[in-house]
Amino acid sequence: TRAARAGGGPVLSRVAAVCVGTFRECVRDRLFGLVGVFGVVLVASAVLVSPLTIGGRAKIVADVGLAAMSGLGVLVVVLVGGNMVRKELDRRTLATVLARPLGRAEYLAGKFAGLALTLLVMLAAMGSLHAAALALAGAAPGPGHLAAVYLVLLELLLLTAAAMLLSLLASPVLGSVFALAFFAIGH
Repeated sequence: TRAARAGGGPVLSRVAAVCVGTFRECVRDRLFGLVGVFGVVLVASAVLVSPLTIGGRAKIVADVGLAAMSGLGVLVVVLVGGNMVRKELDRRTLATVLARPLGRAEYLAGKFAGLALTLLVMLAAMGSLHAAALALAGAAPGPGHLAAVYLVLLELLLLTAAAMLLSLLASPVLGSVFALAFFAIGH
């Protein structure tokens, strides 16, 4: 490609550089920290509320934990992913980034991969916490637990792609509303 001949290096290294930068930006974002704390509180509340049910303690913990993972993931995607590209357009840093030997498709692929990596780390942490909550409730987390967390990740990745597309086509608020509608329709 033209960028590779201009000394830009292989495509994957440029995409990986954008991915790592996006991951760092998402982790440093205050919203991501608040969502993490909220996730801990939600899963812990499932353990505290589950004794109120008769015989269905493990089911309540499993349902509340998976719903919390899905809901908090949607918040991260809509609030962080929907504004990711628009924020760089408003700060005028996107022109500087694209002036380097980096194509638009590589930039968007790196942004998507960075947010996907953020979601993967967040779901891994919340999945581990959820497995511990299930163990405390007396249920052994099995392959079904891992499959459910994986399917939540796939759902969030699809929503991430839609949110990024909608953020490029509409204003941040309208893109977020459309992304939430996309989630509601798909769910």
